[in-house]
Amino acid sequence: MNIGIVGGSIAGTALADRLLQSGHRVEILERSASDLVDRGLGIAMDPSVAETLGGDFGIPIHQRVVFDRTGVVRWRQALSKRTVRWSVVHEVLASGLPEGIVDRGTHVLEVGVEDDLAWVRTESGNRREFDVVVGADGIGSRVREAVDPGFKPEFLGYVAIRGLIPVEALPPEAGPVREAVLDGSMVNGYLDRSHVVAYPIESPSGDLLINWMWYRNTTMEDLDDLLGTGEPTVHRWSLPPGGIPAAHLETFRREVSESMPASMSSILRSSGSWSLQAIHGGTASRAVSGRLVLIGDANRIAIPHVGAGTSMAIIDARSLAAAIDGSDGELDRRLDRWAEVRRGETRDAISFGRDLGRFLQYSGTEWTTWSSDDYDRWWTELRAGRRLYFESS
Repeated sequence: MNIGIVGGSIAGTALADRLLQSGHRVEILERSASDLVDRGLGIAMDPSVAETLGGDFGIPIHQRVVFDRTGVVRWRQALSKRTVRWSVVHEVLASGLPEGIVDRGTHVLEVGVEDDLAWVRTESGNRREFDVVVGADGIGSRVREAVDPGFKPEFLGYVAIRGLIPVEALPPEAGPVREAVLDGSMVNGYLDRSHVVAYPIESPSGDLLINWMWYRNTTMEDLDDLLGTGEPTVHRWSLPPGGIPAAHLETFRREVSESMPASMSSILRSSGSWSLQAIHGGTASRAVSGRLVLIGDANRIAIPHVGAGTSMAIIDARSLAAAIDGSDGELDRRLDRWAEVRRGETRDAISFGRDLGRFLQYSGTEWTTWSSDDYDRWWTELRAGRRLYFESS
């Protein structure tokens, strides 16, 4: 079959890799004219998925350590993750793609279906036809506009401000967090209507870095001003390292000093360029429309608190490739079945991530009064039997 993939990030690259192995013709239409910029910094992955990229892929994480706003460790929870730089995952998946597969600098304006074909129209005016067109083009998906025209990503009322710092550059005040990270922990700081996450990743040269995210509540009006769009915020999602306006950056740094224990605030203040991601949610009403298919964040926006977005995108890609490869004249039925199965497999992780983020950002819980048993009960009640992590296919 001839498959067109809109978007050359992790989901699109993983899909192309599997389809090519099965002998399909593949073309990736990537808007960026150059190699994708590593704005994602660090990511956490499900170990069963990470291991398919290499036996020792990523840094093993074995527990979550929660500090309160006074710097006291309140909770330790068993956790199984692998942490790694976004670019490493993309490079591994893209390493097997032959030259010419990725058509860079191609801006897709419109997609559609006619009979048993799907088509795309690019900014240059070209129309290209495929047996299937897959939207792997992320939160602002152009393909999703055709599959689910009424869908609009929902801003959830907060942003993730992100940064990196070498472990060797940490100030003395960061000692408790440094010790936990070096012990293979994902560190969480539960604050007043805010929280921080920090974990280790390796730099390109092999040095150990701390990747951190600070989740800060933000109104839609402030977000529009922060992103500087002058347009509806849904058309822009993030700011690259160094892209936060100076006035906002000064405010953020002041809030860090006032709201966090020194073991955390010193890490953020000592880090270099900060980046920003507006947190959105939402799931398309359907993932398949004729020969148009959605995967990854184009299908359902993975809220980062569960650490499953990259794993879900890779499993989306691999399971879709299997459905296409085994269609044997029943492609439409197999695509519909694939969409139904994947919706069921990912529903719990998506809903839990949203509920967890809402609680951490808006409940106003006084975490300093909770015992370890209180945290255990809270987590069990919040989870409510939902399956948070899933095996790779």
